Amino acid sequence: NNEALYKLRLWLRRKVLVCAEKLKDAEEVLRVCGIPEEVLRDEWQAQIKAQTKPLPRKFLTYGSLPNLVIIDMSSESWDVAAAELELQSGLDTLQRAQRKVTKKEDTLGVDAKHQLRSLVKSPFLTKKMNARALKMRIRERLRSRKFELDRLERSYRKQRSVEQRINEHTQDSVKRRDPGISQLAHKYNKLCEEMKTLIRQKKAPRNVVAPIQIDMEKLFELDVDDDIWLDVGLGYEEAGDETVPPLWLSDDNVRAGIRALTDRDRCHEEQARLYEERNAIQLWFNEEWRVVNAAIQQGTDGDMQFQLNQRKDSLCRLLVVWERTLAGVPFAEELPDWGPKPDEL
Repeated sequence: NNEALYKLRLWLRRKVLVCAEKLKDAEEVLRVCGIPEEVLRDEWQAQIKAQTKPLPRKFLTYGSLPNLVIIDMSSESWDVAAAELELQSGLDTLQRAQRKVTKKEDTLGVDAKHQLRSLVKSPFLTKKMNARALKMRIRERLRSRKFELDRLERSYRKQRSVEQRINEHTQDSVKRRDPGISQLAHKYNKLCEEMKTLIRQKKAPRNVVAPIQIDMEKLFELDVDDDIWLDVGLGYEEAGDETVPPLWLSDDNVRAGIRALTDRDRCHEEQARLYEERNAIQLWFNEEWRVVNAAIQQGTDGDMQFQLNQRKDSLCRLLVVWERTLAGVPFAEELPDWGPKPDEL
């Protein structure tokens, strides 16, 4: 209706101004943080990879294998297609792992191979791998909690009443998940105690060290020097995992830079969409103007001529309002003009 058409120019201008303001803020944060854009993008990709990778599973024995996935051909076609696509990548990963294991086994001597076979079903090794899986889950959940709380803190500083209910729901959700994190930490500490018991009973390999338990009072602080980052006795260094918190988690400047970088990218995308909307408005108006004038020139009856002239006057009034509001919004140079001549306005 006409009211929506008149409000369209206000909506578009408001979106353009808000987008420009957010873009300016993001560029200012990028300037202040002083981190090169290449470093921020690398850390952002590392953050995505770390937060989306599957966590290790927990097994009853270290030598046990996960259940095989069998493709049921009677399933839906898209399920079968998805499973077939994942099957090849899974086989490739399995072959690479088998080659890696074979290469490492070839470097072992006779005594080492015998010791390896005895360790496959070792209760100490099983608890060690389960403790490792638990600690990785605790880390990931603490990271997610930290990022959610950071979002709440930024929202409180902005003091936007529109996001107040979202913030309350987020805060309640964080509090509901805290007991689950504490429960995982208790399970981890229990495994550490059991591993210490096996070491005292000499049921563990020689020269092994029990992992450090998590201090429950400092569990949710997630500082750089917390015990949650210490992987003593878990074999992380053998797997090539990082024992130092990554920059995207521990460095405030990097974290602020990543947020600003993603905000800037989204602002550029939003600007492109808004400019396309501006072009579409002018194209629509030009077509409406040409259709109305073509109908008037056909010389229909008087009542229809009156309605067409009313429509023409309405378009002129609409253009006067639009042009004043949309001034300064970029548009494509190859666009046709609006249509009406200055004397018609």
